[in-house]
Amino acid sequence: MITDFSRWCSALFASKRSDELYSAQARAALNPSTEEYTAYFSRWQNEQLAGIARISNVPGLCEALESGNGYFRQAALVRCAQLRNAELLPSLLLRLNDWVQPVREQAQSALTSYLAQPDPAIAAKLISLLPQVAALGRGQRADHTPSQSAIERYLQQPVHWSLLKAGLREHEVACARHCFRLLKDASSIPLTELVQFALGRRDVILTSLVFACCDELDSTARSRIYRQLLDSPFNSARAIALREVLQEAGRQDGITPTPVAPQINKALFDRSALVRDVAWHWHIRQGMDPHEPYRAVWLLDQRSPAQLRCAIWAALKAG
Repeated sequence: MITDFSRWCSALFASKRSDELYSAQARAALNPSTEEYTAYFSRWQNEQLAGIARISNVPGLCEALESGNGYFRQAALVRCAQLRNAELLPSLLLRLNDWVQPVREQAQSALTSYLAQPDPAIAAKLISLLPQVAALGRGQRADHTPSQSAIERYLQQPVHWSLLKAGLREHEVACARHCFRLLKDASSIPLTELVQFALGRRDVILTSLVFACCDELDSTARSRIYRQLLDSPFNSARAIALREVLQEAGRQDGITPTPVAPQINKALFDRSALVRDVAWHWHIRQGMDPHEPYRAVWLLDQRSPAQLRCAIWAALKAG
C-alpha cells in the first residue's frame, strides 16, 4: 500500500494538487491509519525538500518555484539564493508577490543575495525584466517599493550604465522607457546624448519624456531638439515642437531672429490637421494671409494628392 501511496503522492505533486493529500476523501480511499499517513507524508516531504536543496539545473528549480506546496517554493528560493543564476530571476520576481507570507519573505531574502554585488548577467536579465519589476507595484499582498528601489539602485551603479544604454537602444520599448528614466535619474550620461538615444526609438512615450527633459537643456540644445522633433512621426509631437519653435522665434524678435519660414511652409502642408492649424494661426497672428500658400497650389500644373488635400482643407476652413 505504501508503494502505491508513494506513486499517488508524486502524481499529485506533479499536477500541483498538493491540497488533496490532506483531504479526508483521499485518506479514506487509501485506507491507511492517520498516524501512518502523517508519518509517511512527513518523510516523503522531507525527502522532496532535500532533493530541492540539491537541484542545480534551472528547469528543475523553476518547476519547484511553481509548486503548489509552499514549503517547496520556500526551499527553492533558498537554493536560488545559493546559485544566483540570472535565468531564475523571472520566477523569483513572481514569488515576491506569493500568496504565502514566509515565501514572500524568502523571495525578498533571495533577491537581496542577487543584488549583493554587481554582476553583468544579473543586471542584463533585470533590465529585460524592468516591466515586470514595475508591475510589482500593482501587487496587493505586500508593499514592493523596497524591492523595486533596491533593483533600480543596483542597475544605476556605474558598472551597469553601458547595459542600460544598450537596453534603451535595443530592448522593446516598454523596457527602453524604464532604461531612459534610470539613466536620467543616475545622471549617467549628458542629457543631450540621452535625448538622442530616446528619439532614435521612435516611441511616443519616449518622445513625451524628451519634451519633459527639454526644460533642463540650455536654449541652444533645446532649440536643436525642437527642430529635430519637427520631423517626428507623431502628429502631436510635431505640433508641440512647431509651437515651441515659433514661440522661440517670437522671443528672439528684434535680437537675432531665427528663420522659421521653411518650417511654416512645410507645416501648412503637414499630413496632420493639428500641425497645419498651428501654422495657420501663426500666419493670422503675424497679419499674414494663411490662404496664399494654398491658392498657389491651384495654379500648379502638377499637384500631389497631399497638396490637393491640404488646399481643400484650407478652403473648407475658410468657409
